[in-house]
Amino acid sequence: EYYELKKNLLNEQSTAENELRITQEQVLSSIATKINGFMFHLDEENKPLKLEFPTQKSYRLYREKDVGTGTKHLNLIIFDLAVLSLTQVPFLIHDSYIFHELEDERINYCLKLYNKFCALIKKQIFIALDGQDKFNEESKCMIENAKVIQLGKGKEALFSEKKE
Repeated sequence: EYYELKKNLLNEQSTAENELRITQEQVLSSIATKINGFMFHLDEENKPLKLEFPTQKSYRLYREKDVGTGTKHLNLIIFDLAVLSLTQVPFLIHDSYIFHELEDERINYCLKLYNKFCALIKKQIFIALDGQDKFNEESKCMIENAKVIQLGKGKEALFSEKKE
C-alpha cells in the first residue's frame, strides 16, 4: 500500500514539476515579448536590443555583434526604461557611473531617449551627469529644461567641508 502511495506521489510530483516548468517558460516568454517590443519601439539603433531567458534562472540582454562596455550600459538604460514603463515602478535612478563608458554621441542619444520616454509616460527619472560641457547644444538644452539641481564646487557642493 505504501509502495503504491509513494509511486503515485512521485508521479504527481513529476507532473507538477513539468507543469511548473511549462508555466515558467510561458511567463518568461511573455515577459521577454513585452519588454522586447517596448525596447524595439523606444530604441532607434540599427541593431535591435533583445532580452532572452536561455534557462529559467538566467537571462541575456544583448545586441548582435556589439558587445562593448558602452553598448552594455546603453542596453541597461533602454531595458530599465522598458521595465519602468511596463511595471508599477514609479521612478528610475541612473547614477553617473553608467554614462562613463559611453561616447559623447551615445550620451546625447541617451538624453534623447530619456526625453522621449518622459513625453510618453508620466514617471520620474533621476540621472546624475558629469562633464556636461562635452554635450551638444540640443542635449544641453534638454538638461537645462529638465534639471532640478546642479551640484558643483563651493556653494554648489552637496556637502561642504567643515573647517576647524
